[in-house]
Amino acid sequence: MKQFFMTLFLFLCFALPARAAEERFKDYIFRGMPNFKLGEQARNFNELTIMSTKPESEETEETTYEGNLVFSRYGYAGKEGSRPSPLQIVRSYQEAVKKLGGEILYNHKTDRNNFHGSFTRNDKQYYIRVSVFNGGAMYDVYILELAEMQNDIEILDDDDSETQEDAGTNGLDMPEDMGPSGLEMPEDMGISDSETMVG
Repeated sequence: MKQFFMTLFLFLCFALPARAAEERFKDYIFRGMPNFKLGEQARNFNELTIMSTKPESEETEETTYEGNLVFSRYGYAGKEGSRPSPLQIVRSYQEAVKKLGGEILYNHKTDRNNFHGSFTRNDKQYYIRVSVFNGGAMYDVYILELAEMQNDIEILDDDDSETQEDAGTNGLDMPEDMGPSGLEMPEDMGISDSETMVG
């Protein structure tokens, strides 16, 4: 009976959270590499810096784009001897982007762990960045849909705005013995007036 409860405890602690993570994280546009599990993901409005290599030289230039960014981190979960190389991972995503009619923007011959590209899908412009770590044990995929940010801050009408007489300073009740910054200051900080703090 004791062993049964211990097994149940381990199941609740590890199996259920792992299953919940798998249901919460979903592949985005491209399916991940075989034997890799999606362990982390974030979706928000953000910026993404993309490098591009000039055709006539090996010089690169950086451009930062803004839009709806999906970050996905994959970790290898297969047999150790069958793990793909960083070049294999990068090339796989390059070929997938080509199938969408996309463009390879950065694929430096001395950097086989990173790939930057762009493509169009459903009349929307996307930028992709793939970075491989630890010899292919982990890789990150950033996919940004070019878009403008939706502002969530509303401007109140004059009738909806509270005055300081109604709401106090910043709408908060301040104790009388608080300093000008709204914080209680100790009498002795151990620093004289002539001393300055260096960050």
